[in-house]
Amino acid sequence: MRPLSELSPGRLTLLSGCMGSGKTSLCYGWAQQTVACGEPVLWLDGDQNCSHIKLTKGSNYNDYFWGYRPQTPQQAFDLALAFLRLQAGGLIVLDSLDGLLPSSGDQRTWTKRFMPRLIGTLHLSGSRFLCTVQATPHGNRNGLRVYAYQQIELGDSHDIY
Repeated sequence: MRPLSELSPGRLTLLSGCMGSGKTSLCYGWAQQTVACGEPVLWLDGDQNCSHIKLTKGSNYNDYFWGYRPQTPQQAFDLALAFLRLQAGGLIVLDSLDGLLPSSGDQRTWTKRFMPRLIGTLHLSGSRFLCTVQATPHGNRNGLRVYAYQQIELGDSHDIY
């Protein structure tokens, strides 16, 4: 398991890789470490597949873990911004920007419209922000790389196991 110290507070980390490469599993590990430290986690499930439910089974998760399936990109932004304004540290996971915004054009628009404000608030909050995206043959076309302090690219399926 990769240590939480790999993620810089106040910064966005972008995880990219093909389906099955372990992006969500890596996020799970960091979320578990965050909760174990007594810090909150906001999990935004862009795929709408309830992947965050596995995390809610521990006793500490009731107090420190909030999982949502945002219905719109605006709702994802509002939830993330509200979490950051708490300035409680912790971790935000936007698991699958591709699920929330399937079109690369919509991803670019969302990134230009919402990310500058989120990044500014993120720096002040001391939280960590993880965003997962599918790898594409032409690289990352959603523009998040501009805002990412750190980029982790996972290779073939199940590289981290």
